[in-house]
Amino acid sequence: MLTKYPRIPLIASNIQLFAEIINNIYSQIFLNDICPVNISKNQLKILTTLFISDDKTASAISDILRVSRPAITQQVDKLLKLNLVSRETDSVDRRSVNISLTKRGQDIVNTYEEYILARHANVLNYFTYEERDCFNNGLEKFIDLCLENEDNLEILCLNCEGHLKKFCKIQHHKHICHLNQKQTLAQ
Repeated sequence: MLTKYPRIPLIASNIQLFAEIINNIYSQIFLNDICPVNISKNQLKILTTLFISDDKTASAISDILRVSRPAITQQVDKLLKLNLVSRETDSVDRRSVNISLTKRGQDIVNTYEEYILARHANVLNYFTYEERDCFNNGLEKFIDLCLENEDNLEILCLNCEGHLKKFCKIQHHKHICHLNQKQTLAQ
């Protein structure tokens, strides 16, 4: 199959590099040069998870990020000391402790999101309108085809609790919200 189109390895390499730029390089530059507090990439992931999906327990964050609960608790303790998150005992279930972003935590995630958008815009401004449209259409087609036959969508789910409804590619392909399905099965 690869011999049919010899540029596939080059394209695959470019996709990996693209993902690396987005997932690692941008976040590392943000953390090193822009973020007003000294936090790790894992702590930034916790903050963005809380930003997308509101209050969560340490167990829920652990499930979303696929990291052990003790590791999440340790990172949340550090974020608590930096006044980026707060803990509050659930009024219904006193055994449950919800973690939420403070105003300062929200500001950091907002700054991060603005930084990422500015970095993308800086690059995309070198594209013509037609190139941008073609690039976006190519990305959407690639994502759609990858998701079309994927059975393990929980790996990709952002656990947004439905906040990203019209933008959720997983819901678009499977016609269900993975998180809502998971919650229904648990009941």
